[in-house]
Amino acid sequence: MRGLSAARAHSRRLVSTSAGPRIFITISHQARAGSGQVNAPRPARLRQVVRHALSRGAPQVVGDVGVMLTGDREIRRLNHRFRGLDKATDVLAFPLGDGLTVGQPFGDIVISAQSARRQAREYGGSLAGEIDRLLVHGTLHLCGYDHHERREAVYMHGLTRDLLRELRPVRSRAGGARRSGRSHA
Repeated sequence: MRGLSAARAHSRRLVSTSAGPRIFITISHQARAGSGQVNAPRPARLRQVVRHALSRGAPQVVGDVGVMLTGDREIRRLNHRFRGLDKATDVLAFPLGDGLTVGQPFGDIVISAQSARRQAREYGGSLAGEIDRLLVHGTLHLCGYDHHERREAVYMHGLTRDLLRELRPVRSRAGGARRSGRSHA
């Protein structure tokens, strides 16, 4: 991930190999549970989520996307450095370019696995589902969507719900959405 090289220390990096935007996955040690494992979606799932969000949010993008799963300490540091907010958050998105050229950067998404775990417990969902939601949210920010104005927020959150519904495995669609009205601040 460009611009976040210091955060890569002590992490595992996985690169996508299929057609379309290259998606770089980094899982930092901060994101790992005590067992050393992240109870989160596999890298292939993370790539699927990013590609699906891009297909609706910015289908012209062929540039690189970086995804980092980290912890509260690292995301707080990044939030302070780049946004001047000295607090942890669940997801940050860093647009880096237009992504119209293969191999050129489009942007980076950083997710706090610790925040995602807390939010999943709070809303009665799974960690994997919460990471999917945060990843869609961050990808849409890279695509230029925002939620500061009410009209933009309504559109972005509706698109997020649609994308998550489309990504949900067929077997779980019968149960309906548990928290479709929740929004991200």
